[in-house]
Amino acid sequence: MGAKAKRQDGAVRGVSWSVRFTPDECDLVREKAYKAHASISEYIRRVALGRKVVSPPPPPAVNIQTYKELARIGTNFNYLVTAVNRAVNMGQGVNVDVEALEKLVQQMTGTIKEVQLQLLSVSTSTGGEESDREADNQ
Repeated sequence: MGAKAKRQDGAVRGVSWSVRFTPDECDLVREKAYKAHASISEYIRRVALGRKVVSPPPPPAVNIQTYKELARIGTNFNYLVTAVNRAVNMGQGVNVDVEALEKLVQQMTGTIKEVQLQLLSVSTSTGGEESDREADNQ
């Protein structure tokens, strides 16, 4: 059995209720939670407790374009590293420090993912505690 969810103030969410939905209702709730960037539990909790459920605005087109370009650069860079590793494994001469290149790839991959998340304005929090605290302060 998994750990019980906690709010920011430490209160444990230990009570769960079973609620029945039609397939259409379930799809609608799932879609609304997705649009609000909330889990289904968080979405239902907010609606039931009369808290605000705000859907963030879509990211600007420039952010989406930059996101795609960064993904393309990352993919091309990974192809380069794969080609270098393949050449090294086949005994072909490569005038590259493979370990330094792999380290650079790891750093770039992390940076690219971080920038992509920022461009899409995606929250990196996992629990919804932040949104609970904001809602409780309203």
